[in-house]
Amino acid sequence: MDQHIQFLGRLCRLCGKRCMSSVRCTKRCSDHAQKLLKTFQVNVHEDEANIHPPHMCHRCYCFLFHSKTRTAVHWPKHRRTGSCFVCTQFMQQSKPGRKKKCQTRTGRPRAPPAYSDHFNNLRPGPTIDKGNIHQFTALSNTADVKCRLCNQLLDNAVETPCMHLFCCECLIVHFKDAGQSIPCPTCQAPVHYRNVTSPREYFASLYSSLAMQCTVCNILVTLGDVKLHICRGVPRPSLRHVDQPVSMHDHRYASQLPNDAISTVDQSILTHDHGYATTAKPPSDVVRILHRPLTAPVTPQMEELGTHILKTKLAQTEDRFLVKYKTGGLPLTLVCIPQARKSSKDAASLSVRNRSKILDKIRGLLSMDAKELQQQDELKLSSMKDELESILKDLKLNSIRIPAMKLLAVKTHLGISWTRIRELKKWLKGYNILTEGENVLRRQQNEVIADNLITDSLPLSFRDEIDGGVVIQQAPYVGVKCLVAKIKQQLDQYQKYQELTWHEGTIPHDEIWVKIGGDKGGGTFKQMIQIGNVKHPNSLRHTIIMSVFAGEDTRDNLKTGLQRFRLQVPELQSSSWQGCKFRLFMFGDYEYICRVYGITGANGRHCCLYCDITKDGMRLPLAERPALQQRSLETLTYDLQRFRVHGAHLTKAKEFNNVIDEPMFAIPLTQVCPPGLHISLGLYLKHFNSFEGACHDLDMEVAAVLAEKDHEEWDSQVLGSRYQTLISVLKQARCLEQQARALDEELKLMEEQLTDTILTSEEESTDMQDYISATTKLVKRQKKLFEEANALRDQAALKPGQGPLAGQLDITLQEFRVKRQAFDGKSFVGNHVHKCCKKENIKLLTDALVIKTQQVCASLVPAAASIAAKYAQLFHLFGTCHRMYNSASLLDDSAIDALDQAIKDYMNFFRGEFPSESIPPKMHLLEDHVMPWIRRWGFGLGFHGEQGGESVHSHFNCLRRDVRGISAEVDILKSVVKSQWIMTSPAHAPPITFK
Repeated sequence: MDQHIQFLGRLCRLCGKRCMSSVRCTKRCSDHAQKLLKTFQVNVHEDEANIHPPHMCHRCYCFLFHSKTRTAVHWPKHRRTGSCFVCTQFMQQSKPGRKKKCQTRTGRPRAPPAYSDHFNNLRPGPTIDKGNIHQFTALSNTADVKCRLCNQLLDNAVETPCMHLFCCECLIVHFKDAGQSIPCPTCQAPVHYRNVTSPREYFASLYSSLAMQCTVCNILVTLGDVKLHICRGVPRPSLRHVDQPVSMHDHRYASQLPNDAISTVDQSILTHDHGYATTAKPPSDVVRILHRPLTAPVTPQMEELGTHILKTKLAQTEDRFLVKYKTGGLPLTLVCIPQARKSSKDAASLSVRNRSKILDKIRGLLSMDAKELQQQDELKLSSMKDELESILKDLKLNSIRIPAMKLLAVKTHLGISWTRIRELKKWLKGYNILTEGENVLRRQQNEVIADNLITDSLPLSFRDEIDGGVVIQQAPYVGVKCLVAKIKQQLDQYQKYQELTWHEGTIPHDEIWVKIGGDKGGGTFKQMIQIGNVKHPNSLRHTIIMSVFAGEDTRDNLKTGLQRFRLQVPELQSSSWQGCKFRLFMFGDYEYICRVYGITGANGRHCCLYCDITKDGMRLPLAERPALQQRSLETLTYDLQRFRVHGAHLTKAKEFNNVIDEPMFAIPLTQVCPPGLHISLGLYLKHFNSFEGACHDLDMEVAAVLAEKDHEEWDSQVLGSRYQTLISVLKQARCLEQQARALDEELKLMEEQLTDTILTSEEESTDMQDYISATTKLVKRQKKLFEEANALRDQAALKPGQGPLAGQLDITLQEFRVKRQAFDGKSFVGNHVHKCCKKENIKLLTDALVIKTQQVCASLVPAAASIAAKYAQLFHLFGTCHRMYNSASLLDDSAIDALDQAIKDYMNFFRGEFPSESIPPKMHLLEDHVMPWIRRWGFGLGFHGEQGGESVHSHFNCLRRDVRGISAEVDILKSVVKSQWIMTSPAHAPPITFK
């Protein structure tokens, strides 16, 4: 079947000839549906991929612009058994060599042949009396004795080589109008007028024995006796079924007839085996043959009749190989096997091949299409099974051929150059593994790319790392020439490999969903598309790069780099594919979609893209909030106009709902997917940082408790060197404070002695001066001790994550293979968040705090257990929401209601247990806008989200590392995009797993 579809792709839909040419390119029939319907009366929207070719040749394309109406070729279905019309025709047209030239003759032109001379020399067949045949009615089916040209009973019938009968005069007229060779009006087989002969001898007998009834006198006669019938002009009683009783009225009617008429009726009416009245003539030869016993010998007439019936049934079958006869039970199946004249040892190779085909058909018939199993059993019973391996080796049938497009997929996935591909082909050939040629591989690559990529150098803005500010530099750019052509090519491939789906009717049958989004990663920004009418649209395999440039994703760079792409999006929105219109969706991280739609982003007062809520309003529960206005393209345009009228000052953007620029795409905000992946990344990082902060505070409490102890009762390996240094510093500070407090008693004693000296001594005595000086020194010493202790405590400030409790969190994460990134605020990636939200991992993470506190400071275990329980509940509630709204499957009403309740429980718990923490924009998106999106479109955010776009960066960098021998940056980008297009082509299905 795959070969049949491949042949269809190289044939013309209209004329049936080959349409692949290096000079004239083929045209897609779907692009000219209206003209095809007008000129050829062909509706290509009803074509089937496994029956009708999708292209037309240049010659038929030119006929579309002519006013004359033409007729297209009829395309039959692919036949599972026998020879297929399409495959046979393609093989004949693919034969090498030049076509035979038309023979030109010299001299006078030929005179038209005298058709009547040939037909007059034929033996005359049975004729009918056209004068009175109209008053007779046939009592049986006359389809076999009617002419297909005049739709009347055959008159002087003649027979074509395909054993179809026509009137002689009708066929002569047909030959005069159409030429010497015409297609048979019945089976379209070619018929030359010299091959027309008289009908077989048995036809006259069958023709003459046809039962007829006169409509005037109701007398039954045969067709051969119509000429001899003399109608008396008196109506006779019509004949009826023998089971019907004769009424009294019929007897009275019969009594009124003349006696000779009654006797005529009595003598002319009999009853035969089928229960109907007929003439009392002796039974025909066919009737006698039907009643012969099965054990009787076969007569020559029976041989001729049986042969004719068998040939007739064979001619009426598609494969001319299999005939079935109806019986009382299972049908009787006959297989036509040609008589062999030579053994296969002496016969020609073509004859042996034809015999093998016949055996293969019989094997498929007997095994009911389980030919492989049947053939395996035949080989087990064969006496040559020991020699099978050597026979296959001699016939070169033990080799393996890599399917089409697979070697190109290997080259692209492994990053192998053309030079190494040649070496790989030689190595594989040594092990009888055959592959396609290099020219075929390059042609396959060109078919996927279709010359639909363009390169350029764009002026983009970059940060000046030395002097600060922004500089303008030329950056390489690669983009698609025609976005509509690329998407239609992808859809055609999806349809060819049967990957299109409408997800159980969730997507309307007349719509194609196309996702548009972008993201910056690995030094380049990539604009991508995904087609939603496939099984897993948000996967790496179905994410196709449409534009890429080496630069930051600032607002100005996006306007410059996506200028060509932005102009093609309206064309895509107004076009269609096979009667299906396109509906566009937008995906990406929150920063990207805010820049695309012209708002300041998450840092503004009105930071939400979907409504005009303020940051202060996000803190309030849903029941306490005022009514909110939902944004739309119209409100964005209105706010932008007000912003520009008032001077377009960025500092005043908050007064105009933070709208500072016009949207880059006219895609409604109801079709902009909330970034579910980044919602999960942001909220989980927020909760983890909060948990880490609580562990850090507990670390400080543990240090304070341990510093109060005089003896080192802790385990140095448990605490760590840095934390031990902290405790030592705190102990030094405590010692200094103790020394300072010890001076209080000495100061009190000195003050008492000073008081006694003042009361008893004279003024300005030496003893009084000594006491005053000593007291002042003690006060200064105490103050200095306190200052040194405070300085030590200030230096002992511990950074978050450096304590034994907070540091244990990262150690626990690594136990289930999660490691935070060293950049971007030590954030998580999507797969790691999914791991962390599992119940067993949440328990492992929160229990680690209690276990570590038990080892470090047992007196603070209750406080650690309270913190662990609170955050375990928070992680469980968030994890439930994360798994449900990030699903890519279709959600029913019960699942949507469960998600709605889970989000409410999560938000109520967060506001109740963490009242001092802020509500970020991503939490607002989860609370207010995730549920309306899911209820509107029926899918989780994993279907329309940005997961596939985020995973492109790593794959893009891997492809770039494999590029060798190219120096220009723009050529490197083009080579990488080509490889990415090949890897996302449906021709690779089932695909090699991307890693």
